Amino acid sequence: MSGTGAWYVASIDRAGHALIAGGALGGAAITALFANGGAHGIAALALTWLLASLATTVAIVAVAGIPWLFLHRANRRGPGAAALTGFALALGIAALVQLPAAPLDRYRLASALLTGLAPALLAAAIGMAMHRIAYRRLL
Repeated sequence: MSGTGAWYVASIDRAGHALIAGGALGGAAITALFANGGAHGIAALALTWLLASLATTVAIVAVAGIPWLFLHRANRRGPGAAALTGFALALGIAALVQLPAAPLDRYRLASALLTGLAPALLAAAIGMAMHRIAYRRLL
């Protein structure tokens, strides 16, 4: 234990539980957007949540797996690092998806960044929730 702060430890089972929780939270957010789009039955909402949770879990592993591994090895295991990582990855992906192939100007860049802010804030909250589940704090 180097430094003066808290020491966070994780185990494979807690990391798995955090991954399931992150997928379920992302699925709930997508289902809320789907439900807001119109009248749907309970079965359609349940299926939407199930499929969205599965897709979100796969996306978390694919996008955040390697950065999490590097941060974990570098002892950047705090909740701030989890939130910042989720925020930065989601903002970067959302902004890149929205940027057109046309010449880039400051208005298009500002629009892409501001539109990507909502998913980035959601990803930061999911990252903090996953951190709370995956890591145990030792003093």
